[in-house]
Amino acid sequence: MRNMGSMLRVAVVALAVVAAGCGQKTKDLVDEAKMRLISKDYEGALAKYDEALKSDPSSYDALWGKAQALGNHGAFAQEQELLQKILANPDLVKKYGANVKEALDRSYRTAAVNLPKEAEAFLKKALELDPKSAAKSQLADLYKAQAEKAMRSDSPTRYADAKAAYEKILTLDVSKSKKREAGNQADLAGFLDFKGKFQADVDAKKGEFEKAGQYDAANGRFVVEATADAAGAPKDEGFEANAEKAALAAARNLLSDIAWKLHGQARADQNPLPFEDTDVTVDSKGWAKPNKSFRVKASAPLDAVTFQVYRLRNPRAAETPEPEKK
Repeated sequence: MRNMGSMLRVAVVALAVVAAGCGQKTKDLVDEAKMRLISKDYEGALAKYDEALKSDPSSYDALWGKAQALGNHGAFAQEQELLQKILANPDLVKKYGANVKEALDRSYRTAAVNLPKEAEAFLKKALELDPKSAAKSQLADLYKAQAEKAMRSDSPTRYADAKAAYEKILTLDVSKSKKREAGNQADLAGFLDFKGKFQADVDAKKGEFEKAGQYDAANGRFVVEATADAAGAPKDEGFEANAEKAALAAARNLLSDIAWKLHGQARADQNPLPFEDTDVTVDSKGWAKPNKSFRVKASAPLDAVTFQVYRLRNPRAAETPEPEKK
């Protein structure tokens, strides 16, 4: 039994010596690879790293060194493969995981800058690796560029394409200001797409509104006239201004009726549609009956009314992200 024990101890010592020898060999090869990089012998350095990895396939120094060399020379896919190999090794992850993940994230983002055609795929990989990666901002900028390119194109689907690209930004965890801008631009692109498709419907109904005196074809504006009873007494402060305000609200309500008619559905509620103040022009105003009722004649451009129809058919277009907290 003593002879057997001695034999085992000898075997263990022998294996340790061999392992130490292999470890030293790997280290020497890695050191030589580094020296070759310093002397700008890129191919020679990669060859030495490969020798080191044959000696020890799980050598962190060899895997890391070769990955860095490849990344510095634009071989991003190969760099990423080696970094992923490190992350697949539980022992190496314990020691080097954080640094390697940071390097892999950086590789994905750098590759996206240098390889535009594959940029989206690289940035998505970065976000899979780390949802908090700065890649989210890069991806938002990429989608914005795609949207702007679509808007400048002659493609018949340019507005729909731009809207889709802007809406991708809304799915990212980016600042509220970026989302707000993307939402507004998606709204505009969606409206322009809708406007082109909806024009035939508008043309078919213009005559009806012209006969009713509600469409000014020469200026491309819908026109309404509304009257509201005055509240209070003439001596009250703001009496006339309040009467005018009530008449203007009634005019906005009539413009809302027009939008619902163009929409082709019965009005769902009596809430006026959210026309912008700049969209509605007061063309004339005055007392219909002195101190009793006030009259306002107002108008809105065709595009402003059409946009309200777009809102009715695309409710999300009317949503605005909450203001960014300071």
